[in-house]
Amino acid sequence: TSVTEMEGYTIITEPSPDHGGSGQYPPATRLVVASLINCMFANVKAYVAAQGLPLDALRMEFFGQENEGGTYDDMALKITLPDGFPEQKKANLGRVIDKCGVKKIARNLPQITWSIK
Repeated sequence: TSVTEMEGYTIITEPSPDHGGSGQYPPATRLVVASLINCMFANVKAYVAAQGLPLDALRMEFFGQENEGGTYDDMALKITLPDGFPEQKKANLGRVIDKCGVKKIARNLPQITWSIK
């Protein structure tokens, strides 16, 4: 189990049960994927709200299978928009999703340095 304190939050992760974890906490890779999905969904939600449409019918489903290496080869999102969403605004959703900060970090990973004491 790993515990990280960050900006007042306590984040707890552990390996998946098939890698020795208890199943009580998610693996770190799952938190990365969840952060990515939540970030993209928040952007879509804000965009739909800006159109003056109700958010209760808005849905986003994630499809992806973690491979043996603990990463994902493919990820897919299925977005269900509320009735009345303007057809001409649908093309903008890709740009809205791409503005997700987590996606930007994943696309342009900074160099990570480390030292041992």
